[in-house]
Amino acid sequence: MAIGKWHNTKEHNARAAGEKSSWPVQRGFDRFYGFIASETSFIHPDCLYEGSQTVDIDAYPADHFATDDWTNRAIRWTNAHLGAGPLKPFLLYLAFNAPHAPIQARPRDIAKYKGRYDLGWDVLRERRWRKQIETGILAADTKLSPRNPGIPAWNGAGVHAGYASFADGIGTVSIGANHSDHSSGLIFRRLFCQTWPGAIARSTIGARPEVGSVRSTTQCDGDPLKQLLAGQASG
Repeated sequence: MAIGKWHNTKEHNARAAGEKSSWPVQRGFDRFYGFIASETSFIHPDCLYEGSQTVDIDAYPADHFATDDWTNRAIRWTNAHLGAGPLKPFLLYLAFNAPHAPIQARPRDIAKYKGRYDLGWDVLRERRWRKQIETGILAADTKLSPRNPGIPAWNGAGVHAGYASFADGIGTVSIGANHSDHSSGLIFRRLFCQTWPGAIARSTIGARPEVGSVRSTTQCDGDPLKQLLAGQASG
């Protein structure tokens, strides 16, 4: 199953009348739902395909957002596959187009990030560096790297005037990345928490889980991904 962005086709073939040897189904996927291009609108995609056929749609719902569309389709197809053959292996290739251009997000999501980046890159990178040390991601003696060549210090009015769109722009990029992470988590819970509970033993990350019993997704909530994969989940 392939869902979302497929940017593996030459531009002149990325259309309904194009030669399709490099399209998902022709490259070995049983099913495909998404777009054949480098980018498309999150709100009103230019053209969607299911299999190798154009999806017949003239208008999208007012709340349509591509990331949610890919996620819902992935969960639906996964549920159908597991329902028909729970022991049959499958591959789900899910390619979110966020946070690729065009940089778009829902107004309510943009509002949540309003002001978060107003302090500029110097303060933000130092805060994140300190937090990564505090949480153990970085070693305690890790030094903050210098600014990249050509990047000025963020010193208020002068620099801020030259990068007036930085804060709002980077906020929208962050929303796209965060939304994709959240959607990936929904699918992960469906696969591992409901389908493969407790099947990944300690120190065997990467081993094939035994497919079997089902448990509630709430039992996985709050468990760090690394612990869950290592069989150390609290649920």
